[in-house]
Amino acid sequence: MQIDLYKPPKHCIIFIIKETDMKIATYVKPSLKNNPSRIAIVEGLISLSGFDVFETESISRDVNADAYLVFGGDGTMLYAGVNANCKILGVNLGNVGFLAEFEADAPVEKIATALTDADTKKRALLGATVNGKEFFALNDFTIRSAGYRPANMTLYVDGNYVDKYHADGLIVSTPTGSTAYSLSAGGPVLAPEVDAIVVNPVCPHSLHSRALVLSPKSVVEIVSDGADSVVVADGNEVATIESGKSIKLNYGTKKAVFIENSAHDFYKKLLEKRVYKLRRRLGRSGGDSYSKK
Repeated sequence: MQIDLYKPPKHCIIFIIKETDMKIATYVKPSLKNNPSRIAIVEGLISLSGFDVFETESISRDVNADAYLVFGGDGTMLYAGVNANCKILGVNLGNVGFLAEFEADAPVEKIATALTDADTKKRALLGATVNGKEFFALNDFTIRSAGYRPANMTLYVDGNYVDKYHADGLIVSTPTGSTAYSLSAGGPVLAPEVDAIVVNPVCPHSLHSRALVLSPKSVVEIVSDGADSVVVADGNEVATIESGKSIKLNYGTKKAVFIENSAHDFYKKLLEKRVYKLRRRLGRSGGDSYSKK
């Protein structure tokens, strides 16, 4: 049997398409710009083929990048989660770094592999409308008194009256934020895969006020009774609610995309970051590593 191999015509033009480098935007707040670990990781990525690495002064949805490599603590990661338009990989240069996937001493090769091959997880943001303006938070919104006295607030869910609160504040949290301020206020820990809203009073003057876990489809409305209230989004004061006015919150209209390496273990991380690392910072003993029984 004779097999004739195909030969292209004499004047045929063959195009070879070369895959372009992955565009990696890096961000770090100015006070950590000269951090040796950050410099080593960035220089290491630049030395590797397949990456176009550039630095940004802020995190914006207008930046043309395939991924954001963010250096800093949880505050910086929250800022990235709300403002980035692409997937995010965090390197912890802060204290706890619960949202960061790598510590500062991570090998650059592992970071490079995560940027190109690791899975991603979407985390829902909370949206809030106050005085006609819209705000977003990855962790939580806290509504508290504008002064030093407790706030008086009324909670409605889907238009239905739930309860009145005389408390230092009300936290409305995502599953991501359930391990942050809400946890400190005695709220439940929600696994990242759970879609839900947590409403948690802070130091309520009541014998019955407890945290509520709501459907992600719920519309939460909080009315400021009495004095004005302040709205805090991920730790930053963003608005004021005048007496008699309200804030409306909804879940999941926007999502942040985080890169997770294959070794990601939420429960191990929860113990390591929230228990053992805190103990080490405070100079306490009582275990400093996670082990399975």
